[in-house]
Amino acid sequence: MSLEVKIENLSNHCKISLMGKCTIYNVGKLKELLIKIIESNENTLLNLADVNDFDTAGLQLFVSAKNTAIQKNKKIKFINHPACVIAILDLYG
Repeated sequence: MSLEVKIENLSNHCKISLMGKCTIYNVGKLKELLIKIIESNENTLLNLADVNDFDTAGLQLFVSAKNTAIQKNKKIKFINHPACVIAILDLYG
């Protein structure tokens, strides 16, 4: 399974739901999309509930997205962390 992305523009934020694998093989395209969404919205919500595979490239992408939001004076929030994401976060402390 690859990575699927669902985007919902709500009244006060943009909600992005990720489904599938957030790994080195498919984060490149997601990076471009995340930057565009962060730049065009004051608040971005990234729902990770349906991510079933996650690696260091996924973590690097999320750190980059967070840094982009900070630089642009925007907000990004990550919600519903599945076990595969928590395992990588635990690995890096």
